[in-house]
Amino acid sequence: MEACYTFTVKENLSGKEIQKEFGDIYAARDKVRRFLTREDASIIPLEQLSREDVAFFENREEKEYGYVDLEPHEKPFSLEDILVDFKVDMAKATVTAKKLYRFQGKYFMKTREYNMRNYGKTWRAWDAVPKEHYVW
Repeated sequence: MEACYTFTVKENLSGKEIQKEFGDIYAARDKVRRFLTREDASIIPLEQLSREDVAFFENREEKEYGYVDLEPHEKPFSLEDILVDFKVDMAKATVTAKKLYRFQGKYFMKTREYNMRNYGKTWRAWDAVPKEHYVW
């Protein structure tokens, strides 16, 4: 079964590494705050994804026997899936996003890489957080 995305982790980032990887983290936080105020959610067509700087990435739940489509009240909402300043690489057919975490006073970064060929199958992006169940 295809995974929604692959990821790598870098641990114990220094201040310089954080600046290099993320730029202004306060600006990224402001983008997320503004994003959370958006009302009507719609799926972003893959061709237009590179025009966005913030999106909610919905990952389809996979089980041994296939995919599971969750009901609206079962869908987990997490700030983890609001991605900022992701990179769309048409040549490699990938979308790459980085998330910064702080745990016990240390920073680490998780990089997600989505395969564009699986868009609409194992993952999709929204221009706001969806509040209703939408069929894949």
